[in-house]
Amino acid sequence: MHLYMMTRGIKSVVDNYISDLQAQYYKYGDKGMLQLSVRPIQLWEVVFPQESLKEVLQTVLPYENLQPGSNWKVTDWRSKYLAGLRFALGAQKIPEMDLTDHKNILRPLRKENIAVYPIGIKPDNLWTEGPLGPKPAMEQI
Repeated sequence: MHLYMMTRGIKSVVDNYISDLQAQYYKYGDKGMLQLSVRPIQLWEVVFPQESLKEVLQTVLPYENLQPGSNWKVTDWRSKYLAGLRFALGAQKIPEMDLTDHKNILRPLRKENIAVYPIGIKPDNLWTEGPLGPKPAMEQI
């Protein structure tokens, strides 16, 4: 059975709550006790220079998604939910690109036992020149 829930609060308090939750055991049929498996589902915004998109994808995606013949895009039933998230975030689809040439990864990450689902990209608002130099676009003021 899976329970989906949200928490909100000071991070250290939430961390303590999750730590206590992970310490709970429940009867598992006639096999004994089973510890709760608490797995976060997290949404992250990663900010980087636009020209580094390929290298960033190669860095964050699991290695099996970077092998020749693999498809790094989510194409199963999850794709419709990710499309909904992409719409809610005002993001665009990630363009098709070959990620199998991953010799430009600067610092490999530990990616065992983790799933990463790319949702979309959102370009930065362009800055314009003002009388005192660069300034944010009016919609950001």
